[in-house]
Amino acid sequence: TGSWSEWISRAGPLKNGPSQNRKHISLQLSLGHNGRNEDHRPKLSELGDEAARYLKRELLSAVARFPNLILLTHVPPFKEACWFEGRISDDDFLPHFACSAVGDVLVAIMRAHPECRLTVLCGHTHGEGEAIILPNLLIKTGGAEYCKPRLNELIVVE
Repeated sequence: TGSWSEWISRAGPLKNGPSQNRKHISLQLSLGHNGRNEDHRPKLSELGDEAARYLKRELLSAVARFPNLILLTHVPPFKEACWFEGRISDDDFLPHFACSAVGDVLVAIMRAHPECRLTVLCGHTHGEGEAIILPNLLIKTGGAEYCKPRLNELIVVE
């Protein structure tokens, strides 16, 4: 699923500093701001909520049919999965790194379906790590380096 790093809309404004990077500028341009200093939190919230609604429909259907699920999403759904330079992201970078609306949906559905197991594969932060959110909800964040693609893990489905 395509989710957006919308934590910003729920965690407060961006701060001037290291998180004001080229991704932030690129995001403003992609949202049609053309470099104007506009508040894009409402749009990011809207996009995060839209992704969460879509995922809720799909995941509810999947847990009714399969005991083991794998979900691919670019943006991590939890702070605990936002790895940066070997540790979990600090609050300055977190607004760019997580989609809390999707995380909320995953927790609600997996709590209601303890018989199912969900592994979420994500990236976005370029850091690598794992987070166990619930006994049946594992998040694996794949590491990456610009211009150097690599295989993070091979998954065999039988």
